[in-house]
Amino acid sequence: MARANGKRRRFSAEFKTRVVKKAMREDDTLQALAARHGVHPNQIRDWRRQAEANMAEGFRNGAKRQAGQEEMVKALRAKIGELTMERDFFQERWRDEPRRQAGGAGGRRANERLPPMPIARPASRSAAYRKPSPTPARDLALMRRIDALHTACPFHGARQLAAALRGCEHGQC
Repeated sequence: MARANGKRRRFSAEFKTRVVKKAMREDDTLQALAARHGVHPNQIRDWRRQAEANMAEGFRNGAKRQAGQEEMVKALRAKIGELTMERDFFQERWRDEPRRQAGGAGGRRANERLPPMPIARPASRSAAYRKPSPTPARDLALMRRIDALHTACPFHGARQLAAALRGCEHGQC
C-alpha cells in the first residue's frame, strides 16, 4: 500500500476505476501510470486483477438486480397506496369529529382552518372502532388505595407502596 508521511493512503472507487481503465487501454506502461498518479505499479496491477475478476459478476447480476429492483418498486408502491388510503381515511374522520361533538352539521364554519392532524397509526383498523373495555371494580378499588397511600406518604417509592399494600391485604392498615 502507498504511504505518505507514515500514514496509509485511501483511494476512492472512482480513482481506482479511472486508473484501471487507463491500465486496460495499455496506452502507457504501469510504471508511467504509477508515476503520474502517485501509486505503486503493484497496486495498479492488483486493482486490475480485482476488476477483471469482478467484471463477469457484474454482467451476471445485472438481470437479477433489475428484477429485484422491480419487485422492490412494486412493494413500495403498494405501501404508498396503503399509507395514503389510511391517511385519507383518518384525516376525513378527524375533520368530521368536531361536527359530531357539536351535534350535527353546526361544528366548524367552512372558512375555519383546522389544526394539523395528529398522525398516529393504530395497530389495525378494528382498533379505530373498538371501544375501550371498562376497568374492573377490583382494579379501581386498588388504584384508589394506591392514591390514598401516595397522598399520605408522597416520599414513599414503589417498593414501600407495595409493602404498604401487602400490609393492607393482611389487615395491617
